[in-house]
Amino acid sequence: MAIFRGFKEKIARDEAMTGQEFCGLLEIDYAEIRKERTKQGPENIHYFLSELVKIKSVKDFFSHID
Repeated sequence: MAIFRGFKEKIARDEAMTGQEFCGLLEIDYAEIRKERTKQGPENIHYFLSELVKIKSVKDFFSHID
């Protein structure tokens, strides 16, 4: 139900599936994907934050914090 609502109810309820269900359909190892995402997490956070502070309003906001 949460996935269906996440799509703003623009898909049929029976079309909604979890990532694990989708991986099963494609015969992809869901656990391996999760493991790789966990491993890459710190690098992804660093990249995201580095890009975020390039936005002037974000940079200005953080420059006022002690």
